[in-house]
Amino acid sequence: MVRKQKVLIVDDDKALREMFVSMLINAGYEATGAGDGDEAFALIKKEKFAVVLLDVMLPKMDGLEVLKKLKNEKLIGNAGSVVMMSNLAKQAVQDQATKLGVARFFEKSAVDKGSLVGIVESLSK
Repeated sequence: MVRKQKVLIVDDDKALREMFVSMLINAGYEATGAGDGDEAFALIKKEKFAVVLLDVMLPKMDGLEVLKKLKNEKLIGNAGSVVMMSNLAKQAVQDQATKLGVARFFEKSAVDKGSLVGIVESLSK
């Protein structure tokens, strides 16, 4: 039996987070969600994920801070491929995320089930 790839969706918008989790579960992934940066960091510290979809703007610790903390504590490997997502991010934020090693960046409002699953599929191999 093929083991399901683990994916973490980090977004403070509960409805969007649950929708992304549901889409990925229906596509055969083991998906879980986190509602803020602290919760995401704690989950990534505890277990490994193939892909982490990480919102830029989060309560408690934003997405860029999560990435910096993972790098500083040498836990970035537990996050697998990191994809930053936002509806508001400016180019400077995208550039900073790229410097921190994100695999991709996407606009949340432009994602449908097919593109979300495609992004995760391309990075979880």
